[in-house]
Amino acid sequence: MNVSYASFAVALLGLVVACLALIPAWKAENREQKNQAEEDTDDNGLPLQVSPGLSYYGAPWRTSQTSYELQINGQIFQDNAGPAVPGWQWLEQNWTPVSSTGTAVNVLSKHKTTVLVQGVELRDVVCSEPPSGGSLFRVPEIGDGGEGAAPVSMGIMVDATRPITRVSEGFKLGKPYTDQVALEKGDAREFVVEFHTTAKTCTFKADLLVYSKGKKYHLQLPSEWHNEKPSSYTYKVAPPTKRYKSHYIVGERNMIIYVPQEDIKWDSGQPKYTGNGQLYRW
Repeated sequence: MNVSYASFAVALLGLVVACLALIPAWKAENREQKNQAEEDTDDNGLPLQVSPGLSYYGAPWRTSQTSYELQINGQIFQDNAGPAVPGWQWLEQNWTPVSSTGTAVNVLSKHKTTVLVQGVELRDVVCSEPPSGGSLFRVPEIGDGGEGAAPVSMGIMVDATRPITRVSEGFKLGKPYTDQVALEKGDAREFVVEFHTTAKTCTFKADLLVYSKGKKYHLQLPSEWHNEKPSSYTYKVAPPTKRYKSHYIVGERNMIIYVPQEDIKWDSGQPKYTGNGQLYRW
C-alpha cells in the first residue's frame, strides 16, 4: 500500500508540474484570442475614434441679438463666473460666433485597411436673416496650444447655394478641398474644420466624410465637449453686419469696454478695433 501511495503521489506531482508548465501557453493563447477579438471589434466598428483637438481656439468675435448698449461697460470678465454676466458660460449660452466657427478633433484609425478622410458634409442646416441690431464682443485671446504635427485644415461656407469642403486659409476659404488623408491602423491625425457665413445666421450639424472597406461613413463632429465626451453636435454662426448697435472689447485687465461704432471696421468678414487705444471710456 505504501508503494501504491508513493506511486500515486509521484504521478499526481507529475500531473501538477505538467499543468503548471501549460499555464503560460494557456495565458498566451487567451491573450491572443482577446487581442484578436478586440481587433475584430475595432474592424467591425467605426473607422475612426474621435477625441477633442487643441488647434482651434474659437471665434475671435461673438454677437448677441440683444443690444446691451452700455449696461455691461466696465465689468470684469470672470473666467469662472458660471452663468453670471460676464463669464464664459454666459458667453457660450447667449452669444453666437461672428462670421466663422469651427472645431478641432483628433482621430485615431481603427480599421485594418486604409481609411480615407475626404472632407466634410453639412446637414440639418437652418438659416435666417441677420439680426437688425444686437451687440459685438471680442473674446479674450487664448494662448498657443504648443508645437506639434500640422493639422489638416478645411472649411465650408454654410450659407452658400452649394456648400462644399474648401481649403481653409485663416478666416478665408480657398479652392475646393480635393486631398485625401490616408490613415493606416493606429495612425492619428488632427483635423481643424471651420464654418463660415456671409449673409445668414445659421444653425447646422456637420459630419466628417470617411471611406473604409468600400463603405462611406458620416462621423459626427461634436460642437462641444464635456469631460472628453461630446455634449452637443449643433453649431451656430452669425454673419458680419454693420448693423450691430453695441460694441465691446476686452482690455488689458480682461475688462469689458464699450467702443463707438466708428472704431470698429470690417475686413474680410471680420470686425477689427481701429481706435486710438483709449479704451477706458466709462
